[in-house]
Amino acid sequence: MLSAGGQVVCGSCSVADTASARMKGLLGRRSLARGEGLLLRPAGSVHTAFMMFPIDVVFLDKDMTVLHVAPAVRPWRAAMTRGAKLVLELPAGECELRGIRPGVQLSASEPEPPAARPSSMRTSVVPAVLALALGVAALARFGVGEYGVLAALYAAVLGALAAIDFERRIIPNRIVLPAAAAMLVAQCALYPDMALEWALGALGAAAVLLVLALLRPGGLGMGDVKLGLLLGVGLGLNVFVALALGSLAAWPVALYLVARHGRAGLKRTIPFGPALCLGALIVLFVAAPPA
Repeated sequence: MLSAGGQVVCGSCSVADTASARMKGLLGRRSLARGEGLLLRPAGSVHTAFMMFPIDVVFLDKDMTVLHVAPAVRPWRAAMTRGAKLVLELPAGECELRGIRPGVQLSASEPEPPAARPSSMRTSVVPAVLALALGVAALARFGVGEYGVLAALYAAVLGALAAIDFERRIIPNRIVLPAAAAMLVAQCALYPDMALEWALGALGAAAVLLVLALLRPGGLGMGDVKLGLLLGVGLGLNVFVALALGSLAAWPVALYLVARHGRAGLKRTIPFGPALCLGALIVLFVAAPPA
């Protein structure tokens, strides 16, 4: 927790004090909530390449005195300040709201341990339950042969990723990347004549989602792009039908947000991973197994 003059300026401040943590920074995040922040140390400069939202950047000296504030730094920008030893990244507009300006002295302290949330059990169980249900449904649809088992595992992974992204707004690399690699190997082993289609589907879906992420920062994240690889290796060229269905599935939610919140709803973000997984599952269950 960071404070200034007794006032909390960042109640939930993560610390990136290793090379890998500083390199990752806020990549993969779709937003930064009020009260959240990331302190990079040591650091005297930052970039926002591949980020999906603007941030306030606060440059600090070794005593955590503010040297400079760069407000609302948009994606694909860079900022630096001579003499800075630490950098604090906050939600855009937070510095103005909290009165953070050059000369202000920040101090760090440990927050009170949070109370256990009653929903923690539900959060951990839902992905597993959904994965199991979809796996069983795929076995019922395709049987217990080679393709049926592969489809069941694929559906289970998609279900787990959809639930995790819905609850935590993140698509874990430790799941989506190994799953995509394993699926590609299995598909090529079972259907070697279609290896090119699996590869083209994966690269094509990832490319489409990457272009959309770059055109509209904040709408999609790099996790969605990596999810595109998994969708493509499982569906081949049918993945483009899945992308279309996923986009259609997201529209009712977007329209609801606009209807409820008006123009402010246009600035709200929703996790796109569940919609993509839904589109892929529809195609998986409707399409016939590869010949």
